[in-house]
Parts: sequence; C-alpha cells; structure tokens
Amino acid sequence: MKTVLLIGGIDSSGGAGLAQDVRANCDGQLHTVTVCTLVSAQSHTTTNGVVAVPSDLLEQQLICAFSPPGPQAIKIGALANDEQGAIVTRYLRDNPAIPVVWDPIQSSSSGGVLGALSFDSICSLLPHITLLTPNLDELKGLTGLPVNTDKQQWQAAHNLMGFGCQHVLVKGGHRHGSNEMFDILYQHETCWHYKHKHRQPFSLRGSGCLLASAIADALARNYPVEDAVCIAEAKIAGAYRLAHQVDDQKAVTSYVPCPPALDDFPAVYRGFFATKPAVTFAPLHHKSPGLYPVVHSIEWLARLLPLGIRIIQLRIKASAASHTAQLSKTIKQAVALCARYSTQLFINDHWQLAMEHGAYGVHLGQEDLSKANTEHIAQAGLRLGVSTHGYAELCRAIALKPSYIALGHVYPTRTKKMPSSPQGPARLKAYAALCGDIPTVAIGGINSDNLDEVLACNVNSVAVVTAITESANPEATALMLQKRINHATS
Repeated sequence: MKTVLLIGGIDSSGGAGLAQDVRANCDGQLHTVTVCTLVSAQSHTTTNGVVAVPSDLLEQQLICAFSPPGPQAIKIGALANDEQGAIVTRYLRDNPAIPVVWDPIQSSSSGGVLGALSFDSICSLLPHITLLTPNLDELKGLTGLPVNTDKQQWQAAHNLMGFGCQHVLVKGGHRHGSNEMFDILYQHETCWHYKHKHRQPFSLRGSGCLLASAIADALARNYPVEDAVCIAEAKIAGAYRLAHQVDDQKAVTSYVPCPPALDDFPAVYRGFFATKPAVTFAPLHHKSPGLYPVVHSIEWLARLLPLGIRIIQLRIKASAASHTAQLSKTIKQAVALCARYSTQLFINDHWQLAMEHGAYGVHLGQEDLSKANTEHIAQAGLRLGVSTHGYAELCRAIALKPSYIALGHVYPTRTKKMPSSPQGPARLKAYAALCGDIPTVAIGGINSDNLDEVLACNVNSVAVVTAITESANPEATALMLQKRINHATS
C-alpha cells in the first residue's frame, strides 16, 4: 500500500491541521504517516496557545517516517520556525524523487500565529517543492509583490517558480469581470483555472489543509499535478457540501467523500482566457456509433466505408499535411466519399478546411482546442470531438459540452508520442462515468485481446488504429471488432 507523509501541526479543535489532513484520504487505498511540528490549543474561533515540537523530536519522527518503504508523496503544512524548516529541507534534499506539496500556512483560521519562516528558509525549501498552495494573502507575503490583478498574480507565482518550485496553485482568485471563484494552477508554460463548486457564504476551517493533502494523495497515486488538483478540488466541494456551520462566518466538516462525487468535480479552463460566448455543438446522429476507425488516407476510407462503418476519422499527420492545396483536395474527397455512405466523418485538427468542405465534424486535441475558434465551428453546424488524457482535460472538455469526448490513451500505443501515461481500464471507467450524457470514445492501444475489458467500462464507442491498419486482413478485423462493439453498446 502506498504511503503519504503529512507534516504539520495539531489543532485541538480537530478542524484543521493533521486531523483535517488525514480526512483527505478515507477510501482505504493509501496509508498516512504523520509528523507533528507544533501543538496548538484552539477552538473553532480562538487560539489560546502554540508550542513548537523540539527539534530532536521532529528529527526522530522524520527518521521513522522515511524508514523503508518510505512515502510516495509528502504534504507540508505549518512549520514553527527556521530550525524546523532546515530539518525538513534536509530530508527533502535527500529524497528528491518524492513529490512534495507545501501549504505555506503560518497563521490559523481561528486567529493564532502558528510559526514564522525567514526569507532564507523559504528560499531553501522552494527548490524541493513540487506544488506550492498559497492563498492570495500568503502569495503576497511570500513574494512581497502586489496580487490584486490577474497579471500580478501570474507574476508573483512565476517569481516563486523562479526560486525553484515546479508549480504554484493560487487559492481564491476571481475570474476577471465576474464573481466566479477560481483556484488557479500556474505552470511554466500555461495555467489551469478550477471553478469552485458548492462554495458557501462561510469559511470552511482547514480547507487549505484538506486541499493540499488531497493533492498529495493523488500524486502518490501517480496522477499528474493538474489532475491531482482536479481531484482535490472535487473533494473540497464535497467537504463544503457536507459542512456544518459553527457561526455565521465559519463551518467545519468531519467527512470528505472519497472518491469524490461526480457532481463535485470542477469546471476547468486552460490558459489565460477571455470570456467566450456559450456555444452548442450538434449531437451525433448515433450516440453509440460503435467501431471508430482512425485512418490517414482516402485509400483507407475507401476500404472501410463499404463495411457499414458509422463513424470514422481522417487523421493526416503533420508531415503529410504540409501542402495546403493537396490537403484541401484530400479533405474534400473524404467528405464526398463519406456522404455517399452516410458515415459521420471527423477531420482531425484541420478545422478550417473541415468547415470549408462541409465535414460532419472536427476532432481536436488539447493544444489545438486552445487555438481553434470553437464558436465558428459550432455556428457552422460541425460536431466537435475532443481528446482528453486525464481529469483536468476531461473537466475542461465537459465544460465545453462537445459532441463526444475521447478518453485515452487506455493502453500503450505506437501511433504517436503521447503527453501522458496509459490510463488503464479503471481510470477509463471513472472518466466515462464523469462524462454523463456526453458520448464517450475509448482510444489508445485497443485491440481484440483487450476489447472486452474496454467495453466493460461503459463507453459509447471504441477508436481503433493499428489493430485494423496493421492487420493481415483489415476488412475482416474491422467487421469482427464492429460486431463485438455493437453487441456491447446497443
């Protein structure tokens, strides 16, 4: 069983600190190990005293925590002083492969000061931090920079990344021009906005502890940072939904849904976005179209369409698409050929040419989705399919409400270099459930041997590439796969 190490203080009220940290994982799939840095005498509204754990006792706790097999992820909360910071930094330096989440809390939500770290201690810690999770006040305190605008928050977050931490999650931001609340994950090349759900007009005690610990839990399960944040945001939403108010300003929770409820996952937006008008994409004619071949040429279309294929994708690789005139001619031919067989044709990436020639739909990857004009695609009546590779991309796609969502890659694949690890059938099933009424397509490394495992995940369609194109008898293989998929999805 994998282990998460939780480093932080004890809150005698049980509303924050290590007590809240442990609640982030209650599904029995991870073991939690705790290292106490301080003991505080707190109620939900006041702090009566704080005592730092002696350095030698902190050291002994860390020796036990890092004994074999050791943790797969670490969450750090309150550190009482620079001496504690130096000890923890040493252990992080000696274990560089372990992801670390630091919630840089120095004061309690009940009003007390928990500790203080100098600038030098902070600078020593940051190079060993995978993800830093400050709120706006903490972001300002850590950097000394103003954080009143989107640009200022971006600059402050990148200032911290310049000191060595890999990612910064700024909690409690507002989307420009609206009252919507977001947590914003800043990365070197982009950022992710996670829209809050179920947030109430009160403060939830220990929400920062819970969020950081839930992220560490997901990192221990080998989720990438953006997905780990997405899962943690859903847990926070569940905690808010189940919270009990202490007074008009504060509430507490004693239970966090694990795994999160489907309705608790956030809406996700990627990049520095402007408000876009809501668009509606036309639905598929066949919600469960069955076998979904992905091919790269007119010749393959001509071979497969007579078999009664209801949906197909033309994916022309970049090297073959360099000549615009030839690409346009190919897409025009493909549209005409698929119309003859009443097959739903999706063009991969080339959305302008798909619109120009009246294709049934366009399929976009995550990078192309950031560049494409989705409003024009919807207004032209084209269907939209979107590739996803994890929770963050999936929640981003769900917010867009496309005609279908592709979920993958399920197994290792040789068709192209993938930005993520294989997801496997367990995650595929969870992703499909999260999509609700939006049709789903499983893709990546699927063949006759693992097809039944994929179909058991309740997807609407299965995309296949090399299982057909590298088969000794492509037509016979396609017919066999089509029959099995139709039987399972009808």
